Amino acid sequence: MSILLVSALACCLTSCNTTTENVSPINPIIEKSELQKLYENTFNGNSIVINGDTVINQKEIQLHSSPTTTNIESIKNTNSNFKMVAIGGGLTAGARDGGLYRNGQLTSFPNLIAIQMKADFKQPLFAQNESNGYGYKVVSNVSNGISKYKSVSNNIALLKSSPWVELNPYNGEIDNWGVPFSGTFDLMFNKNAVVNSYDNPFMTRLFNEPPLNALDRVINTKFDLVIIESGLDTYIKAVISGTSFSSGSPALRPLPYITIMGYSKSIGAKVVIANIPSITDLPYFNIVNFNEIRKINKSELDIAVRELNGMDYPILGVPNGSIMIPNALADSLLNPNIPANKKRGLSYKTPLNPNEVYLYDKVKLLLDHLNNQNEVINSQAKLINCPVVDLYSLFKKIAKNEYISDDGIKVTQQNFFSSDGIYPTAFGQAIIANEYIKTINSFNKTNIPLIATAYYLNK
Repeated sequence: MSILLVSALACCLTSCNTTTENVSPINPIIEKSELQKLYENTFNGNSIVINGDTVINQKEIQLHSSPTTTNIESIKNTNSNFKMVAIGGGLTAGARDGGLYRNGQLTSFPNLIAIQMKADFKQPLFAQNESNGYGYKVVSNVSNGISKYKSVSNNIALLKSSPWVELNPYNGEIDNWGVPFSGTFDLMFNKNAVVNSYDNPFMTRLFNEPPLNALDRVINTKFDLVIIESGLDTYIKAVISGTSFSSGSPALRPLPYITIMGYSKSIGAKVVIANIPSITDLPYFNIVNFNEIRKINKSELDIAVRELNGMDYPILGVPNGSIMIPNALADSLLNPNIPANKKRGLSYKTPLNPNEVYLYDKVKLLLDHLNNQNEVINSQAKLINCPVVDLYSLFKKIAKNEYISDDGIKVTQQNFFSSDGIYPTAFGQAIIANEYIKTINSFNKTNIPLIATAYYLNK
């Protein structure tokens, strides 16, 4: 991704997500030592450049109005009030800007779909006096093509940060089981078993009463429709942590979403599931350009790979198609004002570590695994006769600037993605919501109106 694109993305989204109006008294600012622990214990806290704290007084977003009429008769399962549930990761929860906060939750694509269906959809919203939720990040400046952030420190829902991070628990009714920065099997998480070491405070915030995991909660619920978004966070976490994937198809064990699909069929409920976008179509993983590093430093990168005999063997030249996270190390390598002999990675004497560059062969295995997982999703959908929302193709088209919204807006990575380069803006969430609605309408002969996505530009 070019420096110009990153700068435009950062500037646009910083202005979208801040406001000087306040909906509630500002809570005391958490000291940076505690706040930093909050960020470092989840997602990409150590994978971006945070250079301080800031105070953001959120104004609650005004959501669009429900349509005058909507037809969902063909997906109603009972004569009682229509009930929809959603399950997934950060996309489903409404994560954006490197965190989760109330306005993001309100504009999550399941909630936008529920508005179009006129459905009563319960979300685990942060309270208004905790409107900044987990505490997100705002871009303070961009240099060397890499965004620097300030962490939002007021009105957050932090319960404690030691010995592990915990958010204030949510005890109300839940229809949106989107958990940011979670893996596929985290839906089976059991708080009692692993609370002393668990590092995802979004999980522990929701699971306070038995049954203690999302899978059990959902398959003990009566509903008419379940919306499933599965798997993207698993691959995001893999690249950030350096996890390797083996070749071949994923084991056909009872993945949580497969269990939910089977349960839904058994109670006569409708299902719509999305396939998984490619991580290579997310701006975050395309910020660091290895050719630019070579040009600035007039040098290749050295990376030390451990051989079978236990010796470190330096390999010259990180191949294109590899991924480096846009953190302080990458910022240094892309800074032309720092002498090359002061940078790590440009000499066999000071090589990079294997976990600092996700080499191309690992990227290829990850993408093979992701594609195989999408095949599993397609095959399971055919078994129970449910539609698949093609988010994989959607993200591809947006990466290539080939997508125009149904209300005629050119969708770009700048307006689709939030400042973290991974999760969508409110406008991006509206685009995803419409993809689900179009799929539901086509497959089930419903008539759910599409959202006017223009309403959510710059919100």
